Amino acid sequence: LQNLLVPRGLKAAGYSANGALSGYGTIQGMVLPIIFFPSCIMSAVAELIVPELTEAQVRGDRAQIRATTRRLFTMSVKFSLLVALFLFICSDTLGLAIYKSREAGRYIRLLAPLVPVMYTDMTIDGCLKGLGQQVWSMGINIIDALTGLVLVWWLLPKYALAAYIAIIYFTEILNFVLSFSRLRRGNSAL
Repeated sequence: LQNLLVPRGLKAAGYSANGALSGYGTIQGMVLPIIFFPSCIMSAVAELIVPELTEAQVRGDRAQIRATTRRLFTMSVKFSLLVALFLFICSDTLGLAIYKSREAGRYIRLLAPLVPVMYTDMTIDGCLKGLGQQVWSMGINIIDALTGLVLVWWLLPKYALAAYIAIIYFTEILNFVLSFSRLRRGNSAL
């Protein structure tokens, strides 16, 4: 539903039909795949850790849970900071080399600072799943989606693509904060 509302909101903000789809398409179809491509490494690590965390939880080994989640969290933050720095510095080159688009490079640079939040949230979600918190994780993702939907409907017609970027930041940070607090509170893991 949110994907349907974005072009509609951009048209209401004064974009032509082609302009609305072009700006939205640049972000969704060009920029986000580049931003998320390196995350496949952390995503794989997060999925691989699920059985280890589940086993430690079954044994009641809180020390192992804490050590594993801290190690993953630290690894995720370090990796994502390096990726964010690379994307920020090389954004123009990436936009031109991959898509021949300066606009894509500009949006890569705008979203690069959010990479540590996005990647670390993926790792935290993997930890939550490993600790039997799948329903909680799903609830957080539903809150994230509903918040994004409301913000797109409300802000996009007024502030166009600037609002869309701000909405991405807000919902990603919201998801991270809720997931991180659940991991800390539920298991005293970090």
